Amino acid sequence: MAGILSISYTSGNVLQASQLNQANQELLNYATAIPNAHLVGGITKDKLSENKIPVIVAICLVPAYIAGDDTDAPAELTVKGDIVPATLPFTLKENASSQLCSIEYRASAVTASSGSEITVTALLNGSINIGNVSTEIVAANKNYRLALADPISNSFVNLNDGDYIEFVVGKSSSNNPSVRGLWAYVTYKTELVG
Repeated sequence: MAGILSISYTSGNVLQASQLNQANQELLNYATAIPNAHLVGGITKDKLSENKIPVIVAICLVPAYIAGDDTDAPAELTVKGDIVPATLPFTLKENASSQLCSIEYRASAVTASSGSEITVTALLNGSINIGNVSTEIVAANKNYRLALADPISNSFVNLNDGDYIEFVVGKSSSNNPSVRGLWAYVTYKTELVG
């Protein structure tokens, strides 16, 4: 019985980008012939045919343990003003199509101070406020997601090689809240091959 693709792969063969692209195009041709009514689980033809893979990067913004004394007990970072604890650079294949899908934040401990909450702002290339918001982190062990509806299909912004996200941790008012174990989980999608 012959396969549905014109190219076959066997164990030990080295795949070439051109072969993978050809196989993807053949699968795309088959997928576009399937009516959406025959697909299940929210999968549509455009999702089947996309030649991109989601990538998730975890970056620590504030560590869970902060040195301050000789004990091993965790200490929280008191936020007195805006700080930039981390920057995430993107190294992408030239001319590859890549898009930012979502950013999730999670902290292991948060202490508000008289209504002042921890805020995180993600800036693309140090100036473009992603989502035009600062995300307030008000409770520990809870995910705070910054994304559009259906973030894989409906992404925030295109990414290019050399772009970066700068994370600014601040506070929502003049009082000084504290935080520890604050992480950002960045999801972007990029082409499998160029």
